[in-house]
Amino acid sequence: MNAQGRPDVLVIGQTGQLARALALVGTADCTISFIGRPEVDLERPESVLRALSLRRPDVVINAAGLTDGRLADAAPARALAVNATGAGNLAEAAANIGAAVIQISTADVFDGRAAGACTESTTLAAIDTLGASKLLGEELVLLRAPRSVILRAGWMFSPWDCGAVLSEGHRLVSPCSALDLARICLWLAPTLAHAGPEAPYWGVTHCANGGVAREQDLVASLARAGIQPNAYVGAPAAREATRSVATLLDCKRLAQIFGHRMPHWEESLREVLSVAVRTREAVPA
Repeated sequence: MNAQGRPDVLVIGQTGQLARALALVGTADCTISFIGRPEVDLERPESVLRALSLRRPDVVINAAGLTDGRLADAAPARALAVNATGAGNLAEAAANIGAAVIQISTADVFDGRAAGACTESTTLAAIDTLGASKLLGEELVLLRAPRSVILRAGWMFSPWDCGAVLSEGHRLVSPCSALDLARICLWLAPTLAHAGPEAPYWGVTHCANGGVAREQDLVASLARAGIQPNAYVGAPAAREATRSVATLLDCKRLAQIFGHRMPHWEESLREVLSVAVRTREAVPA
């Protein structure tokens, strides 16, 4: 805790959708600082240990990671080093100084075959490198840091970027605004900073906006504000076949345990588009 009695939150990562959203949203309930490469690199465990030992935060938010499925498929060893081994090392370093951990995961830990929305207890079956590396990261974080929360986010979009589009964009998804996810993280941080290992918060919680959307509809709306997707090019047939229907998240636990619901995705989309337009207008010609 700092001199004002507010928890110190250290965000790992500076340039991704969530890190930028955390910087934009902010909060008066905790003190936030950001750190990223080259000072901290999840592929260099010694840099993680050094940074956390020096800063000694109360809560660590891991907003770093390799999230582009194309890059993960092209470099699976690096995806595992960052999303799995690196996340586990960060969680262990945080636990060693008594810090709580918020780890961001993805709906890609599911194979898209579920008949309805996936709960936290739905069978996990990642079918690509990105999903597999994130799934192993979840397991390592929970193993090494008992005081950790895994937020499995839906199809993420922000004023700067948006998630991968699979197949022809016909897949149904649970959208997740990076701005709303940032608010959840910062809303949770003070509670987690004071919570003991027996608190009900720890473990996996799904996090997405209300409602269901089709990828192509989201992408079309975002494109009008100049926000382009990380589209898969030549995605493997197995991924196309299994993910062409729906990848939806059941977020009841978020409401039951934390007493929080994210807004409907259409409301959040309007906010994201508004921020994107303002950001673009603020850039000198």
